[in-house]
Amino acid sequence: MLTIGAFVRVTKDTLGAEPLVEGMVGKVVPDVYGRSDPTDHAMVVMAGARKPCAVPLEAVEVISEADYGEDAPEARQLWRQRREIWRDRHGALPRRREGEEEGAEGAGEGSDAEPEAQVPIAEGGKRLEVADLIRRTEAVEVDELQAIASPALVAIMTEWSVGALDVLADDLPRFRAMSYSKARKVRTDHIERWLWDGLRLYLAVRSCHTTLEPIVAEPARERVRALFERIDEGEAAERLAAFSLDVPAVKEALSLMASHWVDEALASFAKGLKEGQPALGELAQYILQLHIVGYQAGFCADSAHHGIPSN
Repeated sequence: MLTIGAFVRVTKDTLGAEPLVEGMVGKVVPDVYGRSDPTDHAMVVMAGARKPCAVPLEAVEVISEADYGEDAPEARQLWRQRREIWRDRHGALPRRREGEEEGAEGAGEGSDAEPEAQVPIAEGGKRLEVADLIRRTEAVEVDELQAIASPALVAIMTEWSVGALDVLADDLPRFRAMSYSKARKVRTDHIERWLWDGLRLYLAVRSCHTTLEPIVAEPARERVRALFERIDEGEAAERLAAFSLDVPAVKEALSLMASHWVDEALASFAKGLKEGQPALGELAQYILQLHIVGYQAGFCADSAHHGIPSN
């Protein structure tokens, strides 16, 4: 089992969801979905990649940060050329099966598919590319956020962020030394960014629905809260899945954003955390959950004003 934050080098060619070539280097990140067995695989962001993939432990070796830094430029080039290198060594890659999750971690045949990945794409929809979805997310304008982030939505998201802060304050060393007012400032500077990133992702997915009306903020806090509280139940969850067009792509985007913000947190207010501490995994889960909260809240606020079609 590899610790989060460890640097590794690929020691042999590996064919998974992403072909890996001997000599690539990367950094171990949290498995935010818990989809791979940590005794067999580690989630690694390879130099040159923007999302993590599962790598068999037998195919990597732990290296120092200095070794990673020295090998990263060559590894980035290997990442760009990996499919050509793999094809030269082993022939053409097998074609991906229709409906197979684009970001499947390659944990080996027999791995259980997640329930969300089995949700069919809505009729008339399209399969999303994660890289394109991330670019759309990063391109969301402030006025788009302001149009959907009405006072009702801001109030609900703030309540969630304060709740997350109260839990995190018990686990993160730096929070223990802060006054409550200082801790609230940290929440404003960091935790709400995770919520807004989820909201940005919602707006990015929404942009793929070319027939939807312009964004208008929801009319009533009570109606938004009612939708928000039952988002995971029955028809509401099915409608959200159908709206997402390609659930695996949304999940991969959430995972990628969470991994990015874990690194940002470790470089700032969570600097006191050590590798292997349970709090680090808990922090990754909080970040992911707040991304999801922002995504779901955006859907609720939007659909409260006018029904979101399922295709």
